[in-house]
Amino acid sequence: MKPETADIIAATAPVVAPKAEDITKMFYSGMFKENRELLAYFNSAHNVPNSTPQPHALAATIVAYASNIQDLSPLLVPKGPVAAVCHRHCAFCIDPRSTPSCMTI
Repeated sequence: MKPETADIIAATAPVVAPKAEDITKMFYSGMFKENRELLAYFNSAHNVPNSTPQPHALAATIVAYASNIQDLSPLLVPKGPVAAVCHRHCAFCIDPRSTPSCMTI
C-alpha cells in the first residue's frame, strides 16, 4: 500500500467510524440477499442477517484497522483482534479463493 493511501485511510477513519455499523448492516443485508448459503456460517441465535452483533463486530474491526493503519502492531498481539478473526475464519475453512469444502452446508 502506498503511504498516501494509508494517510487517506487514517484521515477518513474518524469520519467513517460513526457510520461504520450502518455500512456493515447494509453489507450483510446485501451479501445474504445474494448469497443465502452463507447464512450457514453465522450463528442463527444471533438472528443473522437482522442481528446487530455481527455488523457491530465488523464495524469495530474496520474502524480499528483504519485507525491503526500507520502501525498495526496493537492489533497483532497474541489473542488480539487479528488472531480472533483468523481463528474464526480458519475454523470455518474460509478461504478467499474458494468455497469452504470442510463445512457441510
